[in-house]
Amino acid sequence: MTFKSARFMFRCLFPVLAVLLLVGCGKKEPAPAGVASTASTRAGATASTSAGGNPLRDYMVPYLDDAKMAKFIESLQEEKNPFEMIFKGGMGNMAQLQKEMESFNAYARKYGFHGYEDYMAVWGRITVAEMSVAAQAMKQGAINMMLNMKKSAEEQLKRADLSAEMRQTYEQQIVDSDKSVADMQKPGKASLSEQDLAVYRKYKAQIDEVVKKFRK
Repeated sequence: MTFKSARFMFRCLFPVLAVLLLVGCGKKEPAPAGVASTASTRAGATASTSAGGNPLRDYMVPYLDDAKMAKFIESLQEEKNPFEMIFKGGMGNMAQLQKEMESFNAYARKYGFHGYEDYMAVWGRITVAEMSVAAQAMKQGAINMMLNMKKSAEEQLKRADLSAEMRQTYEQQIVDSDKSVADMQKPGKASLSEQDLAVYRKYKAQIDEVVKKFRK
């Protein structure tokens, strides 16, 4: 994970969440007549019954699989993609998004998705998975830094000419390093199901390749 790709994914998260928010607020702010994704709603309801939550809203409900990933990756290879405005972070306002719902639905269904809700549920999970992987890498980097500081302090404590004051400083550094590492190693609250994270990791290289054009 490079800084550039991590920055791209963080930048994409907000428009993705905005679209999902628009989906979630459908009752308050309905989409134009004729573009409601009833098939998507049925799919979500079915999954909700079997998995205990609505996968279109709850990212802890497993949703990704080989078929969805293959279709999604294929959709990103087309020269013109109406979702590009979202991927590049230039989504505009909610009113503009609502006007684009018909093209979103048509494009999603072209690739076998039930509608834009289904398509964005996949993209949202990919974004969250990418951010989770990046965060884990950064946390591991911080842990390694603290372990190196501890090792350095331990080496300094071997010195025979070390003053009492410096000895106390290095001993405290070791204590602080151990506490920081322990805190960072505590499991945090998951934002994505382990199953979806595993599917993402399986297709990570392909995803990185096809989204290069959106990072320009």
